[in-house]
Amino acid sequence: RNDLPPLLMMELVAVGYVAPAIVEWLVDLPKIEERQTVVTTAFDTLETISGIRDSSEQLCSFLLDAPLEDRAMHAGIDMLGSILVGLVPYQRTENPVQEDHFKQLFFTDEELSVDEIIRETLQQITNGETYPSEVQAHAARTWLSVRPPEIHDALWKIDPSKIGEDPVVDAKLEAAANHRLVEFVDAIEEFWESAEPSSNQILSLVETLDELETQDIIRVMLTPAFDYDDQSVCEAARDALIESGYEAEVKREAKRRNGLDRIAARYDMMSDATETDREIRDR
Repeated sequence: RNDLPPLLMMELVAVGYVAPAIVEWLVDLPKIEERQTVVTTAFDTLETISGIRDSSEQLCSFLLDAPLEDRAMHAGIDMLGSILVGLVPYQRTENPVQEDHFKQLFFTDEELSVDEIIRETLQQITNGETYPSEVQAHAARTWLSVRPPEIHDALWKIDPSKIGEDPVVDAKLEAAANHRLVEFVDAIEEFWESAEPSSNQILSLVETLDELETQDIIRVMLTPAFDYDDQSVCEAARDALIESGYEAEVKREAKRRNGLDRIAARYDMMSDATETDREIRDR
């Protein structure tokens, strides 16, 4: 023990004694309603200590059952998120799929079950009716950040009427973009066609499509880039297409539409001339 570096000794003490002591003290804390700052500080402290996975079930139950204010809930969600993010053995990667792959390689099913408990807890907060929308959105971002198996169900069941209006729905759209779920383009197209979305809703979908970085964007956005009533939507769609590398397609479509407009204008002019000539003859 004397040969161990001091920092390692401190980490071992924190993991072996301090963290379990904080958890035990926290879950038995009386008068929680009056001690929200204390709870928030405890969550913030636990977030900085590695090795608290064994206490995850206790912490999840406490977060769901205790009467916590928004600030404490946000701190608790961050603390659970730190456990999920920390489970990346030997290699950290920005790709959640690779992270799950490494988890399966180096962790047992029992150790991975901790992730499931945390994900289920975050999902309960996301879908719960008693939590403020910002707390729900925070839980959704944390839950979906690790690309859980249920991500497709969460995204494909989005209520189109809540796009751009509900922070939870916006968090789910962000997750689709962050994970580059290109198959989500079809769902966006269905959202688009299932109702009469507002300009704000369309702008949210345009932003998501832009971040998905898929060639299907041209199929979905070329028409609204020119035909939508709100010019801000048209401009946003055209900008997204151009930034995605489809400037030539945008210019080609603009020229095609200009040509059609000129033909229509000439037809109208000829029709007016013909009608005028007919009126003169009938006099």
